[in-house]
Amino acid sequence: DIYNTMAITYLDQSNEPAAIEKLQMARKLNPNNFEAAMNLGFVALNSGDYVLANECFEAATKARPADSDAMLGLAVASRGLKDYDKAQGLYDDILEAHPNHEVAYFNASILNEKYTKDFSKAISYLDAFIESQQGSLSPSHIVFERKDRVMASKSAEDARKEAQAQARRDEEDRVKRNQ
Repeated sequence: DIYNTMAITYLDQSNEPAAIEKLQMARKLNPNNFEAAMNLGFVALNSGDYVLANECFEAATKARPADSDAMLGLAVASRGLKDYDKAQGLYDDILEAHPNHEVAYFNASILNEKYTKDFSKAISYLDAFIESQQGSLSPSHIVFERKDRVMASKSAEDARKEAQAQARRDEEDRVKRNQ
């Protein structure tokens, strides 16, 4: 616990390498140290080290299986490792246990919008979030902006696919004319 506390102090001082060293020592001394696993996992996510983040959040979810923050971190690490099915399952598990978890809805939507290109599923997560709030959202809530962004992403992807199809058709026509 002392190493974890020292790491937090180093993070406050923007000394990430020293913080990582202390967090790794905390985990070495106590592999079941939930706080150290979580902190190192978030530092690893921040630096793009999805392998280390995955390892840390796996340990954290073993220590506290129902902790939604540990599951969310594991989902983001899984997404970074391109294990989209695992990430999807984790988001769904979080939302089943915590039906008002805004961050889980938004991250599930991002997974489907940007990574799997399943735009209807991305929208469905945002709609489910809106429904979970039972009419308490203001019209200026970010969820409505995100829905617009997903629709714009869908339009851009559709246009890209159409341009590719047209380029293929143009190439086929060119080959036929040359023959």
